[in-house]
Amino acid sequence: MEINIDLLIKGDTGEFEKFVHIYRVSAEIFAMNIVHDNYLVEDIVQDSFAKLYVYRDKINPDKSLKAYFFSIVKNLAIDNIRKSKKVMYKEFEIIDTVSPENIMLKQERNNFINENINNLKPLQRYAIYLYVYENLNYKEIGTVLGKTDKQIKAIIFRARKKLKKNMGLVID
Repeated sequence: MEINIDLLIKGDTGEFEKFVHIYRVSAEIFAMNIVHDNYLVEDIVQDSFAKLYVYRDKINPDKSLKAYFFSIVKNLAIDNIRKSKKVMYKEFEIIDTVSPENIMLKQERNNFINENINNLKPLQRYAIYLYVYENLNYKEIGTVLGKTDKQIKAIIFRARKKLKKNMGLVID
């Protein structure tokens, strides 16, 4: 399902509803990894959609709408943390969509991966999440995190290297 950015910019409510339908869950997961508060996550995501709609005239049709939206989510989540002076959430949640017979094995593996991801610096965690789970490219991640493509490439490289080392994998 493709989003027509031009229609969204013009205020087409059907296109906006389609955008909400596509990105609501992934925005909630991303925000949850920053604030870890279900009620706050709902507010952040709703406010992010509202902000996107109100300021839709600022959307650049030549750039990634998904990256622009995720940067709004990240900024609102961080603003909420600053306001409430809460510690950023460290546990990384992976949603499991496997059959019941594989849940135990996947949970053990996911716990192991989560523990290692949690040992990464926050910027590395966010970059890995956006790259692996949201399939954003380096430029889009840079937009979300306020970094250049080269900085993101270095951040992800270092995060992968640290994960390989901590997980006991062979490093090239």
